[in-house]
Amino acid sequence: MTARPLGIASISHNHLVGGIKGLIGAAIVGIAVLTPGFLSIPSMVATLDHASLIGLIALAMTFITISGNQLSLALGASMSASALAFVAASALGPWMAGLAAIAMGVALNAAQGMIVGYFGANPIIVSIAALGLITGIGTHLTGGGEVYPAAPDSLRPYAVRLGLFDLSILVFLVGAALAEALLSLTRFGRLVYAIGSNFRASLASGIKISAMQTAIYAVAGGFCALAGMMAAARFQYASMEIGAGYDYDAFGAVLIGGTLLRGGYGSAWRTLIGVLVLAAVNTILVLRGYSQEAQQLLTGVFILGAVCLSSRAEH
Repeated sequence: MTARPLGIASISHNHLVGGIKGLIGAAIVGIAVLTPGFLSIPSMVATLDHASLIGLIALAMTFITISGNQLSLALGASMSASALAFVAASALGPWMAGLAAIAMGVALNAAQGMIVGYFGANPIIVSIAALGLITGIGTHLTGGGEVYPAAPDSLRPYAVRLGLFDLSILVFLVGAALAEALLSLTRFGRLVYAIGSNFRASLASGIKISAMQTAIYAVAGGFCALAGMMAAARFQYASMEIGAGYDYDAFGAVLIGGTLLRGGYGSAWRTLIGVLVLAAVNTILVLRGYSQEAQQLLTGVFILGAVCLSSRAEH
């Protein structure tokens, strides 16, 4: 029996996966157009507002996934801890509050990257441990409740609206542009792709893996901090629940955008598209009157489909 050329098989497989994605995309567009109210301005604004916070966490996840570390389950907890630091430092003024939030997000995630890089620990296990530690300590310090700013005026610069849109939308879009520039135009970005594509080759070529892993997670922590700041400014409080569930949606958005789970392939622009698709699906479900439980179920099925297509694309 004559073996089928690998190149032809690969091309056919890629065409099949691409065709399935195209059909799903067309179906979503069709359903959106036929959904009453979806194309209205309030609906579009609500969709973008929903996308912005998930999007910032998804950008953080993008760096982790492209680098070959698959995912982190502690990004939502880092977002919550950054929001708490932001609110706690509000009495020092808006700039100091922002610096406190970013310092918290970067420190929490850089520590995880250091453990992954220096000790070669499994990144998912490290994130699970970090999730427990961050949530436990944060819950103990806050008593499991909400924390309100001592100086609410300090949060207002982060809660302004630009016409119809919340500031968080602009922060997300600018963040996506910066993330794409960092990944595609800098030596750091090239090293992120190299480590994700072939870890052993990167190690053999002299790349300082431990330092790179620490830096990758630190960058991810910066995006988590931005999400925490925007959330706290929007809701005017912080708690350890403010970032709950964002990891799940963010990971789904990354995969929907086409970033491969094995690492080495993807982009911030792809993540931006994935976030918008996921937010649009959520808006469609809300407008069509589905219960919250049904929304979670259908969103879960949608994300599971994205995981399956991503896994097929890697083989």
